[in-house]
Amino acid sequence: HPGSYEICDGVDNDCDGTADDNAINASTWYIDNDGDGFGSPGGNVSGCDAPTGYAASDTDCDDTSAAINPLATETCDSLDNDCDGAIDEDAVDASTWYADLDGDGYGNATSQSASCSQPGAHVLDATDCDDTNQQVNSGAAEVCDSIDNNCDGVVDESTATDASTWYLDADSDGYGLDSSTLNACTQPGGYASVGGDCNDDLSTGGGSINPGEVETCDGLDNNCSGTADDGEAIGGGASCAGTDCLAIVNEVSTAADGTYYIDPDGSGAFEVYCDMTTNGGGWTLVMNVAPNDGNSVGYNNQAFWTTDNENGNFSARFSNDYKSQAAYRLAGDFLLIESADVGSAGSVLGWRRWPMSTTRTLDSFFSTGIVGVHGTDSCETGSADAVDVGTTSSWDDIIRQGTCLHSDVNPSSSGHGDTIRLTTIPANNTDNNMSGFASCINCGAPWQGGNTYMGVDRAPCNSSICPYHFICQMPSVDCLGNYCNSHYWTAAGACTGSPTVWNSRFFVR
Repeated sequence: HPGSYEICDGVDNDCDGTADDNAINASTWYIDNDGDGFGSPGGNVSGCDAPTGYAASDTDCDDTSAAINPLATETCDSLDNDCDGAIDEDAVDASTWYADLDGDGYGNATSQSASCSQPGAHVLDATDCDDTNQQVNSGAAEVCDSIDNNCDGVVDESTATDASTWYLDADSDGYGLDSSTLNACTQPGGYASVGGDCNDDLSTGGGSINPGEVETCDGLDNNCSGTADDGEAIGGGASCAGTDCLAIVNEVSTAADGTYYIDPDGSGAFEVYCDMTTNGGGWTLVMNVAPNDGNSVGYNNQAFWTTDNENGNFSARFSNDYKSQAAYRLAGDFLLIESADVGSAGSVLGWRRWPMSTTRTLDSFFSTGIVGVHGTDSCETGSADAVDVGTTSSWDDIIRQGTCLHSDVNPSSSGHGDTIRLTTIPANNTDNNMSGFASCINCGAPWQGGNTYMGVDRAPCNSSICPYHFICQMPSVDCLGNYCNSHYWTAAGACTGSPTVWNSRFFVR
């Protein structure tokens, strides 16, 4: 009826000819320019039905973009996509960030937050297993320190950068096999820190075969050098004979004075004594002449020296006269004579070296010439070599000087026995007017290693003040190397002082 209220029911309630006009329950509609179903405040209209381009809500915060409205999904684009008044909050594409308290670039998985931008002290990585230690993270190198440095769940694994290489050591000799190794921070049982073992089998003697063993002459490669019976083993037995003492000391610089085996000419090994310390070492003993041995009394026993045979007993080489096979089998360049206290352990009083002119054996050397010095050139100083006079019909005694030392003697034609002229004989022996061994000398410098007044020659004494059968006395000199320390022998064979005697040791190198 005409007086009724118009309501939104599709009926002309007030009979004005129009249904639902100015209805008391009409809705307010808001302009929706972007067509997203949400309008913006202002530009609103009232009506029972939404006009085209209008929406029931005025909550659109950007009516120019259909992607921005209260029902839109928030994304990381610096816009308030869902019109809640906040920008990029709870964005569906926000990143998860993890706390990085130690600043090593690796985060803690148990402390996280989502954000479109990186929060302070946060990172995208979540693999740090200790966010209080900057040296511990998934990118760190594992080292042997009882810490899981690289956060892989394993402490000090074999891939640690400073892990040691260990060698299988089945025979427990402290050396392992290079062919069987593993890496570990601590030593595993049955492994050694050193490799190079060439025999790790106890059943075949591996416990005493390794690089730390001294090579011995036993047919085994004791020190794992790759060669059996080399190095220290050379000269240690007949099967490991060296060429000579010099070859042995050249191979083993620490070789000591003592007994070795040599085979200088390939015709069989034999035992020799080597002086490895005097004048660089490498000297092979070829002969010893003892003062009280019957073979040292001149030409009466010359046969002892004249043959190419070993004479005497090697075990008593410094107690009695001895001639080694080396005298005729070993060729050398130098002769060395040592004067030493009597007995096998006698200390060396002095020594002197002479060249043999050409490489030759001791026997051939004495058969063709003898070293000597002549006239005013009788004194050698320092470590200089005396002269090799070669083939000569006469020679002076080795190093001579003094009132009584002026006569020459002639060697025999046989050669071998001439060495007897340089050796000790009784004071009263008149053979060839030779009075004895080692008259006292003074050349202004001592023998190497000896006293200034030290002689090695058996001097002939034919002057009126020194009968040939007496040991000569140097004027006003207490002679260390003489039979008589203070005076001289009397005609009756007595000495006014205490006699001193010594061996003469002949070496070739």
